[in-house]
Amino acid sequence: MNGAAAIDQGKTLRWFERPAVLLVLTTLFWGGNAVVGKFALHYMSGIELSFWRWVLAFFILLPFAWRACLRDLAYYRRHLWLLLFLALLSVSLYNSLQYLALQWTSAINVGVVSATMPLEVFLLTWLLGQERANWLQKMGLLLALLGVCWVVSRGEWQVLAGLQLNPGDLLMLTAVFGFAIYSVLMR
Repeated sequence: MNGAAAIDQGKTLRWFERPAVLLVLTTLFWGGNAVVGKFALHYMSGIELSFWRWVLAFFILLPFAWRACLRDLAYYRRHLWLLLFLALLSVSLYNSLQYLALQWTSAINVGVVSATMPLEVFLLTWLLGQERANWLQKMGLLLALLGVCWVVSRGEWQVLAGLQLNPGDLLMLTAVFGFAIYSVLMR
């Protein structure tokens, strides 16, 4: 049941069911991932970090998901190549490139570049004809882009003219673009 339906029925949402709390937690986890990743690079490479992160997640989730996975095994077999491609774009590419990027750039830069993901997803769905954009959405797209440029330039627009991306920033841009493609293909 979504939050709006629960409110319509007069049900009181617990704190961890409230959309605002979930959005804050999502942002915290995404940003925290970059900070923890930057710290963890003192102990292992970005590829090792990505690998062990997902091995750990697999074993944590397995007790909760194995029955559903067995039940849907025929579906997974039928769509194996699509699922592998989507896994490559999302989990493998994004996380591996993010942790590699952190070797050359700051967690803050990773966060700023990651903040462009909704922008890129919307732009791709619009360009590929999956979404129609009205003038208000186009204005929102422009404002989001200007906001990212404002943060990157620290409010000094001439900084953008002399902006030099390091290898980490370029890797992160690639990671975000890959995840945006994944998000569009999931539709």
